[in-house]
Amino acid sequence: MHTYAFFSLHHHFVSSQHRLTQKVRWVLPLTKIFDLPKTVGNGLISPNNMEKNVVYCLLCNEPQLSISTHLSRVCLKDGTAQERDQEASRATASQELFSREGRLWSFSELQEFCKDTTSCIKLCSRLQSRGFIITDAPQTWPTVLPTQRSDKKEVLAVAKKDIEYFHQKLAGGDCIPNVAMTTFRQYCEAILILQHGLTASAVQDFSVQDWMERRESLRMTIQEEELLECYFKNIRPVSLQNQRAGSDDGGRFFLGEGGVPLTNPGGDVGRLRARYLRSDTEDPAAGSASHSAGGAETSGQARSISTKRLPLREWDAFQRTFPVTLNGEPPSKRRCVQAGFPNYRAHYHKWREHQLKQRVQHILGCVRRGNAPQRARVQMALDKETWFTNKPTVDAVLQAWVAPQPRIQDSQSLMSSISEQKWKGLALKDFREEKGKGVIALMPFNKGDVVCDYHGTCITKAAGNRRRQSGSLFFYRDECHRVDATASPCACHLHKDSYGRHINHCQRNPNVRPQRFTMNFPAGPRESVLFIALRDIAVGEELLWDYGV
Repeated sequence: MHTYAFFSLHHHFVSSQHRLTQKVRWVLPLTKIFDLPKTVGNGLISPNNMEKNVVYCLLCNEPQLSISTHLSRVCLKDGTAQERDQEASRATASQELFSREGRLWSFSELQEFCKDTTSCIKLCSRLQSRGFIITDAPQTWPTVLPTQRSDKKEVLAVAKKDIEYFHQKLAGGDCIPNVAMTTFRQYCEAILILQHGLTASAVQDFSVQDWMERRESLRMTIQEEELLECYFKNIRPVSLQNQRAGSDDGGRFFLGEGGVPLTNPGGDVGRLRARYLRSDTEDPAAGSASHSAGGAETSGQARSISTKRLPLREWDAFQRTFPVTLNGEPPSKRRCVQAGFPNYRAHYHKWREHQLKQRVQHILGCVRRGNAPQRARVQMALDKETWFTNKPTVDAVLQAWVAPQPRIQDSQSLMSSISEQKWKGLALKDFREEKGKGVIALMPFNKGDVVCDYHGTCITKAAGNRRRQSGSLFFYRDECHRVDATASPCACHLHKDSYGRHINHCQRNPNVRPQRFTMNFPAGPRESVLFIALRDIAVGEELLWDYGV
């Protein structure tokens, strides 16, 4: 009986030790991934042994428990054994140098590089939180270190470098990610609130008209004026184009991404300050990861990076070094590291996402015939390509297809704009003694776009002849009807002033022309005069048409 109990207990002890040893095999990597305390029970692994084996790879800047194995499998898998041995020796020597000398810093030594005492204390606090040792630190450390910035305008100086980069790209005609456009808008709001003392409600009510007459109310520096003008001409029009049907910008200068007026400019400034002045912030120039075409991730398709945002400046440099091509292969990790881009994985995924979009548009160009592409034709076009990886699916191509715009006569959005007199991207401007009121574009219009209508009352030819002295009559050539826009506001829109009647005359270089259309309204056909863009119209350009046509 006792013998049997002894062997049972011995068997239970051996089995427990075996299970514990098996657990240690996966506890080791977990301690590196999740930064768990590097100790395991029963003394099987000591903290000293574990720390001694951790070596940072100098190619990918990641900690490794076995640098030789890592180099042979990842960073130098295509290299020779001699190259791997040399790199392993270099990494080991670097780790040993850091262990002996790298963790120890003196406060006076750091002050040689960081002259401001408050900033130096913040740097020391950050280094200590990462395991560094700081000597001769101030005795009153907690009281000297402020909990928040005392200068409210400091965010303008800290964010200035990024904003200037965004400005440079926008002025050159390039696009920037949505998060960068939001940051740029928040910076412009901060200029008015922090630099010029406007209240949040005043910035919220700040209108396009206020901006056009800013010299009478705001005295801005040349650089500040250039930044707000850049927002006005490059970012605000994008918000207007994203505006949903039925929405209204209200003539406000600052708009959200959806084209509606902002409701909390003070909160925007607070978010800008939190993004730039907190110690562990991400790069504010980051661009959100692009979603794959079709919105759903499929096999062979690049995964979007939602947790790591890619700095815009670094991605631009990476794209110049390794341009995204339709049939090219993404650069290897070794090439990226050699070119000075250690952030390989994020670059790699974003490169594939851009290539996937190119391939989707290429397939759409092959099968597009005006109507929705057929699944069989898309599959045939995909089979002709020699893409073995990063190949779009049929569903992704079908979802990326955009239906063509309906005819002008059948456009529901145009009929709604005519009925409600809500025309997007236009504003009245007073040119004073020069020519009175005129109409300017607040967003770009392409050649052939409908800009607005000539809104008024349809009268007979005889009645029009009796009112010929009026300057707001539109005459159909060789027709029996006239459009009288004399009344302002008109009887059907008492609180609005139509744009068409204020478009000024230009015989030599008009950019719009009137054209008559029979619009198919639900209540029945109705005659309308619409202004069509004769060429591309830029933001801030005045609309002009030849009264003699």
